[in-house]
Amino acid sequence: MAQWRVSTKQSKCIEEREIWTHPDKGVIERRTGFRNGSYLVTTDDIEPPEFELSEGPDGDGSAHSVDMNSCGYDTELIGLSDGYYLNIKWSNDLSEIEKEELEAAWEEDFYDGWENLGWMLDDTEVWFLGDLDIELIDAQHDDELDDDSIERIAIEEGLTEWFPAKIKPVRNGYYDIEEVVVRVWPYSPIHRAEWNGHAWVDENQNKLEIKCWRGLLKI
Repeated sequence: MAQWRVSTKQSKCIEEREIWTHPDKGVIERRTGFRNGSYLVTTDDIEPPEFELSEGPDGDGSAHSVDMNSCGYDTELIGLSDGYYLNIKWSNDLSEIEKEELEAAWEEDFYDGWENLGWMLDDTEVWFLGDLDIELIDAQHDDELDDDSIERIAIEEGLTEWFPAKIKPVRNGYYDIEEVVVRVWPYSPIHRAEWNGHAWVDENQNKLEIKCWRGLLKI
């Protein structure tokens, strides 16, 4: 089992959609854009999550979106920050007076205000758009895994599998690495490097371009 922090690579690529329903008045969508946000994603093994992308609820012909609340994995919201727009898609069954009443109720009591008017929050979607940052948070040996899974996880005792460079370690420190371009004589190959939280560096703090890395497996 492993846990990953998943966030968008670029800012302003998150939209939260709250879907409110009323037995007589139809459906309202509150759409809030956020600059930043992240989710905790749990996988059954230590392979990084692979998300099936879709066009999203609006559909523009390009599969570049994933609803993190319904993505095929166990997820938990870490946080959404820096909201920068709010669009409300009102039900056609609402009059202008009713819309104003709902806006005032939200300003005064937020969720409770709408619930007091008979509306129910039926679903919440959080859409991540574009490329994703996937960062390993924790990897651990699971005694409930079958023998094949355990053998695949523990290539060497106490070590994880190799992770591609796009997956960043959560902890600073030294890891086994493979460089993109392997050094040849008279230069010695580098098999171990430091992750400083921002980049991979050698013992002289020179930046390295790596292909993959692995570290200690948490038992």
